[in-house]
Amino acid sequence: MAGSKFGKRLGSMKKRWDTSKNQADSMFGGAKVDEGEYYARLTKAFIKESQKGNLMIRREHTIIDGEFTGSILWDNMMIETDLGFAFIRRWIDVLGYNQPDDPTELEDFAEAVTADSPTVKIRVKHNADSDFINVDVLEQVDASEVDEGGSDDNGSDEGGDEGGDGDGEGADEGGDAGGEGDDEADELRSKLMDFAKAADIEVDDDDTVDVLVERISEDMDKYDYKFKEMTEDEVELLDSVNLGDKIVGRPKPKTAKKTAKKTAKKTTKKTTKKTTKKGTSRK
Repeated sequence: MAGSKFGKRLGSMKKRWDTSKNQADSMFGGAKVDEGEYYARLTKAFIKESQKGNLMIRREHTIIDGEFTGSILWDNMMIETDLGFAFIRRWIDVLGYNQPDDPTELEDFAEAVTADSPTVKIRVKHNADSDFINVDVLEQVDASEVDEGGSDDNGSDEGGDEGGDGDGEGADEGGDAGGEGDDEADELRSKLMDFAKAADIEVDDDDTVDVLVERISEDMDKYDYKFKEMTEDEVELLDSVNLGDKIVGRPKPKTAKKTAKKTAKKTTKKTTKKTTKKGTSRK
């Protein structure tokens, strides 16, 4: 009520209230979209810093077919993580663009792809216990083949988790274009999650592979992960995400070249001794 205790104060916020609708749709609108596959248009891509100061590519997709036509989905692709560039390269390939020769060209690429606004097929999957969703870019399609605004069977869920393109600005680093729907990515994410929890690392249920790797990496920078205290499976897991070199006290494999050198030295030494002994006996 306008005449209530806080009426005047709330009334002064009318402009912010009006603009908040678009913000809410951008941040949480994806939560209203059912799981399934949709045709969408990539309407925006740009590089920005996350709340933690890490660089990421922010993407905006607008659904152009079916019941959820017009819904906006946001997701992030982390750049400064061990697997960040690999996922970005995969996305560029899916869109059919040439790979940049240098990471500094990613800003130009983001501007170019925004200007082109390609039509793509995406898969939407919800995160458990979260308002955010995963968006997996499956392929670029010819816009003329899409019945914009028309009906489409989007109810099926044909695959695994995309690795967590956390929808919305609120997801920030929580979302990245991770495993892109592979079952292997789902399995890797599950293993990393179990590893992190066992190591008492703070995680969120909707953390993606990329985010989990970053959390584990940061923890390994703070604490010693000793080789002798780890299982073979744990070592193999860290190797698979390029963290194996952070394991403390890991024995280095002996190369054939080094072995050959040692053998040569021993042989020479023995030969010398035998020669000396023979010479002495003659005297």
